[in-house]
Amino acid sequence: MELVWLDAFVTVARSGSFKAAAQTLRVARATLRGRVDALESSLGLMLFARGHGGVELTPAGREFLQEADHLLRAARQLAKFGERSFPGLEPLEVLLPVGLPAPVQAVLAQQLRSLVPGLALAVQHHPAPAAASGATTDIILHFGRMPERGAFRTLGLTHLTLVPKASQRYLEANGRPESLEALLERPLLSWTHGAGDGRTWPLVGGGEIEVAPSVVSDSLTLIQQLTLDGAGIGLLPDDPRALAFEPELVDLVPVLSDRVRGEVEVRVLLPEHRADSPNVRALLELLRNAFGS
Repeated sequence: MELVWLDAFVTVARSGSFKAAAQTLRVARATLRGRVDALESSLGLMLFARGHGGVELTPAGREFLQEADHLLRAARQLAKFGERSFPGLEPLEVLLPVGLPAPVQAVLAQQLRSLVPGLALAVQHHPAPAAASGATTDIILHFGRMPERGAFRTLGLTHLTLVPKASQRYLEANGRPESLEALLERPLLSWTHGAGDGRTWPLVGGGEIEVAPSVVSDSLTLIQQLTLDGAGIGLLPDDPRALAFEPELVDLVPVLSDRVRGEVEVRVLLPEHRADSPNVRALLELLRNAFGS
């Protein structure tokens, strides 16, 4: 996903027509349409309904507009931050959860290295990153509840909404469960996201339901792939931003999301003993600018 695609989308949405947006951005209408088309293709979504009187946002477009606004604001803040340099930094030691999708890791690494000139990264993986951090670990990406042990400074990045999802192929072959009882009879796939044993799923309004999953894993990548392959119904993040990294996820559709739904927080943990190092101070300012914290 390119920032010029997002800028084109937001400008067209705000102005109500490709003609007005092209004048605002000082580009040809064909160029502007190409950028919007590229964005829609990358997301697998129709963002605009085109008509003779102009354009109108689709429901997906209205939902994505808020995210696109946030991303553009963050990008502008980060661009200002990136104009500064941090000479002499040692490699930034990053500890990530096992099974974090590779495209997300790649984008994270590329952004860090492009925004902090001269920064080198040393990336490690662990099923429980907070418990495995060493004396030289600078930053930890953490899902779920705060660890019970260890002294950390924490920065909340976002929340992931978790709902049951199934592939179109699975639903065509097996039908859609219409009740919790019917759901429990299906092969279920649990991502543990660093907390719990995957044998309970959250219910709307509070509480949990016990499940007997056929596969439990701390690897989000594995559970996503099994769900895409039609192996069962997985409890997975429901986040349209993920489509920018993994467009194939558009094939996964929510199942009984009005009954089963929960949230998991995504945090950055900064080990207290490293919090005053030049590496971490630079990165903390980067993240605060990006997420408005």
